[in-house]
Amino acid sequence: MNDGAALFLGNAEMLLTHAEQFAPVELKQRVFRKIPVKNSKPRKPPGLVDDDDVYWLRDAAFEFHPAAQLILDQENRAVLVNARAREQFDIHEDDVGRPFQDFQISYDPADLRSMIDTARKEGRNSNVEKVSWVSPSGERSMLTISAAPVFRNGEDTAGMIITIADTSLSQALQAELDSLKHDLETTHEELESTVEEVETTNEELQSSNEELETMNEELQSSNEELETMNEELQSTNDELESINDVLRSRTTELNDVNAFLESILTSLRAGVIVVNRDFQVQIWNAQAVELWGLRTDEVVGKHFLSLNIGLPVDQLRGPIQSCLDGESDFQEVVLRSTNRVGMHIDCSVTCVPLTRSDGNVYGTILLMEASAASQN
Repeated sequence: MNDGAALFLGNAEMLLTHAEQFAPVELKQRVFRKIPVKNSKPRKPPGLVDDDDVYWLRDAAFEFHPAAQLILDQENRAVLVNARAREQFDIHEDDVGRPFQDFQISYDPADLRSMIDTARKEGRNSNVEKVSWVSPSGERSMLTISAAPVFRNGEDTAGMIITIADTSLSQALQAELDSLKHDLETTHEELESTVEEVETTNEELQSSNEELETMNEELQSSNEELETMNEELQSTNDELESINDVLRSRTTELNDVNAFLESILTSLRAGVIVVNRDFQVQIWNAQAVELWGLRTDEVVGKHFLSLNIGLPVDQLRGPIQSCLDGESDFQEVVLRSTNRVGMHIDCSVTCVPLTRSDGNVYGTILLMEASAASQN
């Protein structure tokens, strides 16, 4: 290629390996011209890799640097953007060549334009640390930002390199280290105080030990008395185990009876509700749940006449009380009601007293059967 040759790059291409051999002619259109080179070529020290490998390694080091990096030319246009910067700040390949001020990164996470102006004017790095930044995904980071001038031939400023390093982890570790140091100092002071207390306590323990020896003799005597009591308790325990066996047997029988009763209540096609003398619900079977839509655990223990269901419960006060008072062995009423799905029904309610073996009434059983409501 002669000195007048031109280079055209596509939108997805970057001038990385031979950037020093070409100068931009129309950066926006990605047109470059070849820079004339001197005939003299520096000698490569023995053992070094080939020039192409050096260029590749240099470009790879920039591209895959763990910190976000951007390189600007003299007009503050972005000419190189590494992978970390593209990923972290949503910069695309076709953004290369645009003025830096058009990038959101120029003012967020920090005013990088002022930093660049300062670095270019003073000819040295402009740095800022502990910059709090929230990414578009909502992740909070602490950043250290540097704007460093790039010199040509050690004198002329050829551009600017922006480096944005995520220091969240190191700053978190430093904060944790400072906290640990503070805790260590506090612990050391507490330890010294504790040592003094331990020495004092040791003297007190020595005195207490003598008292304990005296108490031990007394306890020895008490232990003999306790052994005698233990024998008596052992005998009592044997008796309690016998009683416990009887209670366990009775409990098993009671559980069987309850299971049998539950089976009967579940098998009945009618709704069964049992209330005690205080009108509190004791039993509410599955058909009652199906009729009125309230679960058993929602109604047991509640006052029957306070339940908000489709059944006009106030009209059952008289029949229930009549059974509780022993005035009647059978009461039946038909009430216009609304079941749990909103259907109007005629509910036949039969009330019978719940009587103990001694003849005392301690509750009322309500049997409920529903039929479709008549149109009259």
